[in-house]
Amino acid sequence: VLCLLRFIQGIGLGGEWSGAALVATENAPEDKRALYGSFPELGAPIGFFLSNGTYFVLESFNDTDAMCAWGWRVPFLLSAVLVIIGLVVRVHMEETPIFRMAQEQKKVVKSPLTEVFRKSWKQVLQATFLVAVTYTLFYTLATWSLAWGTKTKREGGGGLGFTNQEYLLMLMISICVFALFIVLSCLYADRIGRRRVLMFSSCALVVFAVLFPFLLDSSLVGQKNFAATMVFLCLGFALMGIAFGPIGAFLPELFDANVRYSGSGIGYNLAAIVGAAFVPTIATWLSKNFGVHSVGLYLAVMAVCCLIALATCKETKDVDFTK
Repeated sequence: VLCLLRFIQGIGLGGEWSGAALVATENAPEDKRALYGSFPELGAPIGFFLSNGTYFVLESFNDTDAMCAWGWRVPFLLSAVLVIIGLVVRVHMEETPIFRMAQEQKKVVKSPLTEVFRKSWKQVLQATFLVAVTYTLFYTLATWSLAWGTKTKREGGGGLGFTNQEYLLMLMISICVFALFIVLSCLYADRIGRRRVLMFSSCALVVFAVLFPFLLDSSLVGQKNFAATMVFLCLGFALMGIAFGPIGAFLPELFDANVRYSGSGIGYNLAAIVGAAFVPTIATWLSKNFGVHSVGLYLAVMAVCCLIALATCKETKDVDFTK
């Protein structure tokens, strides 16, 4: 059942991000495309805050038995409200001016999937590795670190010994940093260009990947070191915001208007496979067998892959977005 629901979720998300990014950027002033592109990007921290916040509130009033019996279902049921809101928005939404122009000029291709891989396969690969590192970082910060941080030494692996509620609270605080830096990075991306901002974030992520294990090594910082863990989470999510924010404009700008929706959507979702699908499993296996520093090395490799992809990209800040 879980796999079936994930399959359905994938169908929804597959066209969701690229559609939202295109609606935002194709309706934006030319000098504010990255800022407008930050709006769909903000969905990630807002959704994460709401989901973790719901669990935090539920765990504050219920014990473990109640959470296992019925509490875990509540966030799923509450998400139905967002589904209804989303449906209302979609019903009243119009196509973007650029897409309508392409229709009038009869430039809309019948098989965009074929066209993307025939003419824009390079841009698909670039998009995949530009985004993959953000997925790897997000699941390292939000999923693997939660498991690591709430593990005790008696359970093996040298975890930090926080309770689930304590770690969720720290995640909720740091996710606000994530949202802030999405907006700030997009303001700078409109001013100095997308490549410069993403080059900085990728280089900074390599350094972060080498250093963050020292903040999570219980033999160095001890158990329940709130200060070290908050530095890890806030710094990690700040870099995540810088790396993730400009993507909302950068990916659509890599593709021509007639394949922009498909190209950016395929690249974004391939990144989920490359950068996220097995991250919690791989990171858990690495930390168990080789220590937390091996998880940092894994993240550093993904950041280097992003740097290589960036090196092959041209700056798109001033690209003609109507073509």
